[in-house]
Amino acid sequence: VIYEGLATPGLHVALSRGEPRGHRYAYGMLPADRAYDRTSRCRGAHASCLGPNTYDGDFFGPDTTPQLAPWTRPTSGGFPRSDQRPEDTAPVWFALDAMRYASDDPDSTMRFDFIADVRRRPDFLSTEAPWPVFRADAWLGPDFDGLVFMSEALAESGVTVYLGANDVRADSTAGRYASLGPVRLTFAEGLRLEPGARLVVGPEAEVLIERGVLGGPGAVLVVEPGARVTLGRDVRVEGARLEGEPNQALRRRFRGH
Repeated sequence: VIYEGLATPGLHVALSRGEPRGHRYAYGMLPADRAYDRTSRCRGAHASCLGPNTYDGDFFGPDTTPQLAPWTRPTSGGFPRSDQRPEDTAPVWFALDAMRYASDDPDSTMRFDFIADVRRRPDFLSTEAPWPVFRADAWLGPDFDGLVFMSEALAESGVTVYLGANDVRADSTAGRYASLGPVRLTFAEGLRLEPGARLVVGPEAEVLIERGVLGGPGAVLVVEPGARVTLGRDVRVEGARLEGEPNQALRRRFRGH
């Protein structure tokens, strides 16, 4: 993408409302890092002038932010975060997923999968493919209440998935993570975590893993005070480190894996 001198490769995402020639037409850019850098014109060659790295982080792509979804920040609905959606607007469920280069070359065409509704497994996936796949940090709060994911879910390496949890508290006396609000989520076929992935279950969250795998080698599961995590009898706990304040039943399952 080349935009106002931009020299950073990536996918430029913008939102529009109304007809371009209409009186109430609105257009706005959606930066991947939630802060579009409009560097003012300047003189000289110092670092603050417009240059190749000015827009780093603003654009989506396989090397930066490979997914734009209802659970990412910003969301695919155009809001900085899902819990900042105005009450008079409906949730948006589409996603731009698996952003990638056509030939593993940053100078080649960029492709992505359009997912019309993340709550349903896409028809084009193979039977073995997981869904949903969290490719970027994800926050699932009250908008996702009651969802049942029927396939094995996957959190990719380095990603943190917050279930009913927000960012780290400034005051950790009441738990490390603040609550996004009450939410009940079911993973019918498990939630696999790649090495370096983290799963954070917030203080008002209820999570049910019915079957399959929870965790993975080198991953971390954080259970905040007040959270409820229930594992079906056939769930296999694999390799993840348990942190926070899980109940005794969950501790026993992790000790026995």
